[in-house]
Amino acid sequence: LGAIFWLESSPDPRALAPAVASVGGAFLAVSALWVAFGVPEPNAAEERSTSNPVAVARAVLRNRSARLLLGVFFLEQLGFAAVGTLLPYASEYVLETPGWTSGYLLAFVVPILVSIPVWLRIADRIGKLAAWAAGLAMKAVAFAVLFLRSKAVCRQGFR
Repeated sequence: LGAIFWLESSPDPRALAPAVASVGGAFLAVSALWVAFGVPEPNAAEERSTSNPVAVARAVLRNRSARLLLGVFFLEQLGFAAVGTLLPYASEYVLETPGWTSGYLLAFVVPILVSIPVWLRIADRIGKLAAWAAGLAMKAVAFAVLFLRSKAVCRQGFR
């Protein structure tokens, strides 16, 4: 979000992009190294795990519940990633509000963060799986409305 805002507020975003990408890449590299070498494995996982990544992937893929969970996570993130990827285009050409991509992204992220305590209470009351399913259903409806709305805007000729 900060990088997008930094780029949008720059007088020359194309000249700034390599610096933003370098900072982001360095942050990701340091984060990945810290997680790989700085976060210890729980003892229970050490007893039953192997260091062979292929064997670990095979074990996960043999587990039906793990496959289902990975599939749902993938689809869930695909929707959010599609919106995030298309947001600069939509802001600039569909909504005709250049420079507002970070604001729109903030409008997506803030409600998610603010609603976390509410979802924790809901999960305590109806169970984690039911709460997650309810959240996914709400996201599906929201993405469907967004898709249908954007389709309607496209048919009107980007007015």
